Amino acid sequence: MIDILTPNQLSNIPNNIVELYSQLEEFIITDFSRRVAKTGEITSTAEWQKQRAKLIGIKNIEAKIAETLNLTNAQIESLFPEIALTSIKAEQEIYKKAKLDPLTLENSQQMKDYLSAAIKNTKGDIVNITQSMGFAQKLGNRVTYKPIAKFYQDELNLAQLKVQSGVIDYNIVIKQAVKKMTDSGLRFVDYESGWSNRIDVATRRAVLTGTHQMTQQMSNANMDKLISKDEQYAEVTSHSPCRPSHLKFQGRVFKIVGSSSEYPNLADSTGLGTVGGLKGSNCHHDYLPFIPNVSIRTYSDKQLEEMERESKKTFGYKGKEYTHYEASQYQREIETAIRQTKRELIGYKEAGLDSDFKISSIKLSQQRREYKEFSEVSGVRQKNDRSQLVGFDRSISQQATNAAKK
Repeated sequence: MIDILTPNQLSNIPNNIVELYSQLEEFIITDFSRRVAKTGEITSTAEWQKQRAKLIGIKNIEAKIAETLNLTNAQIESLFPEIALTSIKAEQEIYKKAKLDPLTLENSQQMKDYLSAAIKNTKGDIVNITQSMGFAQKLGNRVTYKPIAKFYQDELNLAQLKVQSGVIDYNIVIKQAVKKMTDSGLRFVDYESGWSNRIDVATRRAVLTGTHQMTQQMSNANMDKLISKDEQYAEVTSHSPCRPSHLKFQGRVFKIVGSSSEYPNLADSTGLGTVGGLKGSNCHHDYLPFIPNVSIRTYSDKQLEEMERESKKTFGYKGKEYTHYEASQYQREIETAIRQTKRELIGYKEAGLDSDFKISSIKLSQQRREYKEFSEVSGVRQKNDRSQLVGFDRSISQQATNAAKK
């Protein structure tokens, strides 16, 4: 198989766009934390009514969202043509060996239409995400979601009511409000179904889905033009660690239409297009056309069997056994926990909650140690970018480090 986008490259495709929404999340956490801290300064109902509209209004948030969308659109318009060209170039090499003349962006309106549609649809998906953002709140055993404006209104009103009642200490009131926001994180919410996902996860998925669909459409168009339906084959890429259900099909060759004794059907064997299958949710596999007697497989069956045996080997860590894939999943859990703690630190710093900032600093130090130690024992590469917050700048990081040492 010739070079195409590697699993790491596929994973990194949305990074610049995801970063924009991390910045947006941090902007909102900072903004809310500053506002809720100000409620403690307002001791009378009359003064609260006077200041309420200013504290609860979110025009600056709306402006930030609009700015983020504009930057996102520019990123998508720049990124998608690059992905399309990379995908087409990879397949051109295969067809060139077979003395076939493939469709390209230069010679095919159909390919240009696929690119334009992917850009338009992905932009639309991102707009839908920004129009359905909010925060989660647990009430008993039930999780409810509130849009940003409603969350601001309710939480600032509640904080002010608690402060004025004098029953709860001011710092506790502020901490409760900040913690509620940072525990949730900014989310994309489907308010009809009650399903939600963190904003970074939602935007990453939208971009990857758009690029996957585009490259698959382009690949299918070339195969349909150059190869008869009954002679279309595809080789699936391989990577490690790989989720267990994908081990059985990675690196192998399949028939796209129908099947034969040598080549099983692609969709039936891989679950192509389903959430848990090839090119589904968080799948980093891809496939390229495979032309018998022209293409050369990347891995033999024997090599793939050895890779599968290696993937099933386990190692011990603190009394628990992990496979290579389970280790990568535990890494993701630690990365998520680190991001959560960093959100707390940003909120506590802006709200002036020094003691809570110190407690979270100690927690962050412990999480970082666990991440480093586990990564070294497991041999799984650290993905520090997955635990970063853009707004968690050096000054906050240094303050957290210093606080943890005291």
